[in-house]
This record gives sequence, C-alpha cells and structure tokens, in this order.
Amino acid sequence: MRRFVSPGRATVCLLAAGWLSMAAPPKKLPPKAAPPPAALSRKLIVISIDGLDSRFFRDADRLHIKIANLRRMAANGISADVAGLAPTLTWPSHAVIATGTPPEVNGITDNQKPGKPDDRWWYDNDLKTTPIWRAAAQKGLKTATIYWPSTVGAQVNFNCPEYWEGTAENAVQFDQISAKCTPGLIDRVAKWDNSFLAPLWDDAVGIDVLRFLLTNEKLDLILLHLPELDAEQHETGAMSIYSRKILENDDELLGAALQKIAPGTVVAIVSDHGFDTESYVVRPKVMLKAAGLAEAVSVKYGLIGTGNVKAAAVLRRSIGVKLSGIAREVPMLEVRKLAPDLQGWVAAFDTTLNFVANEETRGPAVGAGNHRGVHGLWPTHDSSRAVFILTGPGVKHVRLAEISILDEAPTFAEILAVKLVRARGTSVLGRPSK
Repeated sequence: MRRFVSPGRATVCLLAAGWLSMAAPPKKLPPKAAPPPAALSRKLIVISIDGLDSRFFRDADRLHIKIANLRRMAANGISADVAGLAPTLTWPSHAVIATGTPPEVNGITDNQKPGKPDDRWWYDNDLKTTPIWRAAAQKGLKTATIYWPSTVGAQVNFNCPEYWEGTAENAVQFDQISAKCTPGLIDRVAKWDNSFLAPLWDDAVGIDVLRFLLTNEKLDLILLHLPELDAEQHETGAMSIYSRKILENDDELLGAALQKIAPGTVVAIVSDHGFDTESYVVRPKVMLKAAGLAEAVSVKYGLIGTGNVKAAAVLRRSIGVKLSGIAREVPMLEVRKLAPDLQGWVAAFDTTLNFVANEETRGPAVGAGNHRGVHGLWPTHDSSRAVFILTGPGVKHVRLAEISILDEAPTFAEILAVKLVRARGTSVLGRPSK
C-alpha cells in the first residue's frame, strides 16, 4: 500500500487501521549506523584478448572501431596502458599476468621450450611460481580456466587448456582441445547449446564455454584466453581492418556473455602485448659491416644492442636519420630492469614504428619487410603497450598512469583475498588517477 500511495492518503489509512496515534507521537528511534563500505567481491573473471594493442582504444574513433562494450567497461572502471617485460610474447606474458613474477622467476622464458620449436609450455607444472588459479584453489575457491596457456593438468574445477599438436597454432583442431578438457565438460556444453561443436577452436567456442559456466556453475574465478585477434594481426598486420572485425565480434560476444555474471562479480580485460607491422627490416650487422663491427652487434627483444663502444657510437649517429630505422637509445637502466639477461650490453637502440630489426647479414641495411604483424618487440616500443581494464562492484572509474604487467596478478589476488607470496608487482586498487 505505502509504495504507491501519497503521504497524505497513507496517513489517513494508517489512522483508520489504528497503527498511528495523533495523541502520542512516536518516539524517535536512534539513527542507524551507516553501512560499511561495499567490499570487493571474491568473484573474478579475467579475459585476455591476445594482441589487444592499447591503440585499439586510443584510436577507436579515428579508425571507426565499434567496441562499445569494452569501451563502456573502461569508462566505468579502472583502465591503464600496460608495459610488459621482455619477451613480449604470448606464453611468457600470460605467465606474468597469472603469477606476478618475471619470466626468469616463473620459468616461462619464451613461447617455445629451448631447443624444441614445436613444444610449448603446455603444463601447469611448467610454472615455477604459483599462478592465481592455484592460489584460489588452495583457499577453497571454485575455479575455471578456458584456453589459458600453461594449464594442462591444472587443479581447477573446469578446464579446457590451450594445446595443440604439430604446428597448427592458428588452426587448432577442436578435438585436440576437447581431449584435454575436464571430463564431461564438452558434452555438457554441447547438450546445453547444440551449435557449440565446431571443427576448430576459436574465440566463439571459448566464449560459449564461458557462457555455459556463467549460466550453470557458481565460480569464484574464471580465466579465458581469446587468441584470434593475435592470429589475424600476424597474417594481415597490426590493427588491420580484418583484425578490427575480429575485435568487434569479440566485443559483441562478450557483451552478451557477461550479462550472465553473478551480482558482485569483478571483470578484468587484459592483453599480453601490442603489435607492429614489419613494413621495413633493419639489418644492423649489414649497417656496421663497413666499419668491421658486424659481429659486435646483435638483436634481441626487438632491440639492437652491443657490448662494443665503437659500435655503439656508429649506431648512435643513426638515431633519427631518415629511413635509418633507429628511433632512440634505450637507457641501460631500463634494459637491465626489463631484460636482466642483457647485462653484457653497453648500449641498446630501439627501432622506429614499422621498422623491425633482425640479424641477417645479407641484403640492404634497411629494406622492404613482409608487411605482416609482429610482436616480441621491446616492452616500451611504441607498438608494445597492452591493455588493463577492471570493472565491477567497488571499482571506481580511474584512468591510471601506465602500469607494469607485474601489477595485474597482485590486483587479482587482492580481489580474491588470496596470497601470491612471490609476486613482484603491487595491486592497482586505490591508486590515484594519472
């Protein structure tokens, strides 16, 4: 009655019912204590969009990229560009995102295992430090991982790990994944959605598993890896029109799937690295050949480096020279911080956008490239910035200054109230805007 009736009429009704006496006004009750501030939920969904360069957001309007759901998340929560660690590759970067420890500590130092080009770090026990899913499980939380690297054999409640046999990285057979999934999971999803089964594993399949779990299970932590944007950029170049369509499709599918989340769930959108296009190649060994210093220079993590002061002087003179491909000298303090294995260098140089260095000894010093997408470049290269977005209850809108990829796992640990003892970064929760 009182929800729809005006105050005057409500008073008449209450008097008639004998619930209110005009002769004796009611005593004033003591004021109620203010409710405690809302705590962050212990439920978290982490979605990694592989190869999601920060420029997809920065240049979205100029490039007419339609990612309304992702942009809404960024506008309503915490967002930041992310500087990675060397190497800026899929498997090492995902290991950092999950553990908060650098590659030399967590053990995932490249995409492939040393000397085994077709063998990835498939297994949970390849990680030498505790990932967030292990920490959550140890706390008794219910967890799931969907196509996340290094999760074969992970002790989670539901799992469909990233895995393939041979060299089918960008065309992974569905059956290769389903054979590694939690027994019965694929059959349950297929029964729930008769359009689920497909010849290849793609982003839509991963999001279907996410939708199923959100609809049918009460989980505390879900990690989902979407690989298609990365694969398309390798083929057609950084931020190509084709890759934009992939991202727009992911945005639409995620927008629909995330309508199923339980109240109080925090959602994180992350990426592992950005992308550049190899329009030109830079061959520093050819560049230094005339000076007899070809063997004094090398290329690693996209940087041109040397332990020879004479070679460093020659390279230094090329900075900013048109079409030299050399953009800047990188401070050695930065080099040692982000790539401790480069201690022997005395100087390091980063390349210009769309110029990619290699160690070839033949051809022009600077020549035409293959125009395909490439990553694995220096973490502070113009094309290397990744993305971090966090939205949900208790998460206020803040645009942060650039964060380290090491900060992501500690943030997840704080949300879930679990501990990652060896994590190097710090949670971004509570940081002021830039």
